[in-house]
Amino acid sequence: MKHLGVVFVFFSVFLFHDAANAYSTSTMRCGNDLATVGDSYFKVINICGKPCYEEDMAEGDNNKFSGRKTSYYCIDGYTYSLMFYGSNLKQIDSTQDKCQPCK
Repeated sequence: MKHLGVVFVFFSVFLFHDAANAYSTSTMRCGNDLATVGDSYFKVINICGKPCYEEDMAEGDNNKFSGRKTSYYCIDGYTYSLMFYGSNLKQIDSTQDKCQPCK
């Protein structure tokens, strides 16, 4: 039984390691401008350019469009994940990690 506790602690640390390194913020710097929670999708694209990753989100049985998730890599050593609901920016999460190029 003692070994089961050690295994549980190991997997808990392993699973939550990345989540502990993610931070929510209300702004993201793009050059001399700031993208801010509440900005429209088109304003963020105009300020920051095309994201490295983009995915539409859908909800409900009919998969109705509800928003979009975008990611920008390697801005001052951070990856930013932006969540848009409708057409407005609702959440910005940043993770400090190795810079990876857009694909």
